[in-house]
Amino acid sequence: MGVANKRVVMTGATNGIGLAAAEELAMLGARLTIIARDQAKAKALANRTGADVVMADLASKNAVHHAADEILARYDRIDVLVNNAGKPKQGAETPVWLVDSPIVEAVTGSYFVDKKRVEPAPAACDLDSARRLWDVSVEQTSAIAVMAR
Repeated sequence: MGVANKRVVMTGATNGIGLAAAEELAMLGARLTIIARDQAKAKALANRTGADVVMADLASKNAVHHAADEILARYDRIDVLVNNAGKPKQGAETPVWLVDSPIVEAVTGSYFVDKKRVEPAPAACDLDSARRLWDVSVEQTSAIAVMAR
């Protein structure tokens, strides 16, 4: 099974873990689409891996909606979505394993460390904290979107 010929859409693929994971997934045969804001880095990665590129600054809600519309128009199916935050390159092993391993193919919404499923800290399960974090995120991304106009 694995990731070969699966459509993988990935954010944060031009640096750190995302870059290492994107390169490895492409070598494993993934049909990779990256969402990037730096055109030069995205083009360089696309040239090395054959990845499709969707340009978007994910700090902008409008850009997120535009990117989603573009992806939905391009592809009939997305097999894997990798939402990646910037981290060091050596952390790429677990995300690549998660995308490629048949062991976790039907698993969703779980947290993994070093290819092992782990329970999140109790604070991560606190719904009040989650709501506050969501509200702050909406407030900050809205402010960034207003500044970007």
